[in-house]
Order: sequence, then structure tokens, then C-alpha cells
Amino acid sequence: MTIENGIQYQLEILLANILNHLEHRIQNQDETYLQILDWEKCCAHLGQKVTFHTGNEIVTGIFKGLTETGQAIITINNKEVNFDSGEIID
Repeated sequence: MTIENGIQYQLEILLANILNHLEHRIQNQDETYLQILDWEKCCAHLGQKVTFHTGNEIVTGIFKGLTETGQAIITINNKEVNFDSGEIID
């Protein structure tokens, strides 16, 4: 197999590397997911109305949990919105 840059690759080695990388990501994702589930069991804000400061904005909504990457899931006007960071103020 030749890629656009003209380098010859062995397809079997390329596929093996891709599968090894995916396996590693899946194993780490499972661990992260379990950590998020454990955290959510202790979360006092889960299912509750929250008001928080993110960037230059004050946002109010219902805290639904965390994504697999740790973003907060907030329902605002019946729409789920994910936030990378913020500070709960109420």
C-alpha cells in the first residue's frame, strides 16, 4: 500500500497498529467510564437545577451527568448541552 507521500506500507502492520491503538483506547475508556459512574453516584447535583459561570456567561439548567470525556451535561430549554468547564454558583 502506498500513501500519498509515496511511502510504501505493509497493510498487515498498519492494520495491526491501528487495532492495537483502538484496543488501548477502549480499555482506557472503560476505566474512565467506570470512574465517571462512581463519581456520579456521589454527585449532589445530579438531576438538580444548577446555575454556573462559564466563560462570560451565567447558565442555568438541570445537571444530567458527565460525558465519557468528563464534560458536564446540562439540559437547557429541553436541549442537552455539554460544557468543558464552569463554576457552580447556585
